[in-house]
Amino acid sequence: MVGMGKLKRDEAKRGRMAMTQLRKTLRRHGSTLLKNLEEIQRFQYFIEFLPHLSWGSL
Repeated sequence: MVGMGKLKRDEAKRGRMAMTQLRKTLRRHGSTLLKNLEEIQRFQYFIEFLPHLSWGSL
């Protein structure tokens, strides 16, 4: 049987690897991701606002 220590170490290593991968991805595509996020938020705001608009005011 594998000791709990080894399992925890493996888990920690996987977590670190995932964080490293995330950092690399963000470094490479960060600005694009942020821009997309801003567009999504703007669109979300627009969608939430739609019910308050009447066709007459458009």
